[in-house]
Amino acid sequence: MKKKKILAIIIGLVALSAVAVVALLPRPSQTTTPKGTLAFRSPQGILMTEEGRLYVADSGLHTILELSEGEADRVAGSVLSQIGGIIPGAYGDGAAAESFFNQPSAMAEWLGGIVISDTGNDRLRLLKDGVVQTLAGTGVQGCENGDANNATFYNPQGLAVGGDGALYLADSGNGCIRKITAEGMVETVLSGLNSPYGICWDGDILYIADAGANQILSWDGQELKVAAGLTGGENPEDNAGFADGPADQAAFSSPTAVLMQGDTLYVADTGNSAVRCIEKGEVKTLISFQGTGGELWPAAPSGLAWAEGVLYVADSFAGIVFTLPAE
Repeated sequence: MKKKKILAIIIGLVALSAVAVVALLPRPSQTTTPKGTLAFRSPQGILMTEEGRLYVADSGLHTILELSEGEADRVAGSVLSQIGGIIPGAYGDGAAAESFFNQPSAMAEWLGGIVISDTGNDRLRLLKDGVVQTLAGTGVQGCENGDANNATFYNPQGLAVGGDGALYLADSGNGCIRKITAEGMVETVLSGLNSPYGICWDGDILYIADAGANQILSWDGQELKVAAGLTGGENPEDNAGFADGPADQAAFSSPTAVLMQGDTLYVADTGNSAVRCIEKGEVKTLISFQGTGGELWPAAPSGLAWAEGVLYVADSFAGIVFTLPAE
């Protein structure tokens, strides 16, 4: 499908310096210095709050950034010195600017703050009023339910708040969906998945991007269905592919994020370096990798957010955030 014109800002990683490229595609035309001290390294999750503030979880820098008018401001997570060219993650609560994360990924508004999947630490963290605290998880990999302080997770990823007011989590390493109540209780509500990453609610339906199964799933609290993607493969990897068309004939490769807007379900089809959508039972590609030279993107779209008719996409490999207009 013809590549769509990109409307708004991309903020790219030039180096681990204070300079980020801000451009209107197809060619970079301006440079600017962000308010923070670092450009992107591996933007993973992206969140547009109800107040219209845009946050990015950079799993490579282990930080949470706020984007505003083309500038990136670090709001949580300390950056450790490079060791052998690798910036390590760590763990620590406290004042947001002095806290530590390890590969933060998805985010969601909840309990008056922003909940963050601290994936490398196997914990959920809460950023609220300038302070980061551990919301759930002990840091030990496992699938223990019960009190949030004693619950365990394994590679926590996508987050979404349900109509019941509870927070739902794609516990990727455990192949399940977990539920955390406002009272701090954790339970497993759906198991037997392959490697769920992104999740979103549409009314009473939970959509799941199961990266390991190469499928988009739907769950109504009782029945789990394949909403889009192939099902005939003997093994999950046999269902991987790249094809548009009717949902049951379309193919994906390691999808990691889903976002429902109106009647359209947007998908970050990471393995195919593409952004796709599902509408009225049909899958189509909005944009796929066509980059050349310095514009090697989209490479690994991994996070989606929406505001005022614009789809924001975090690309973890290209180190950028770009936008697509509404259809």
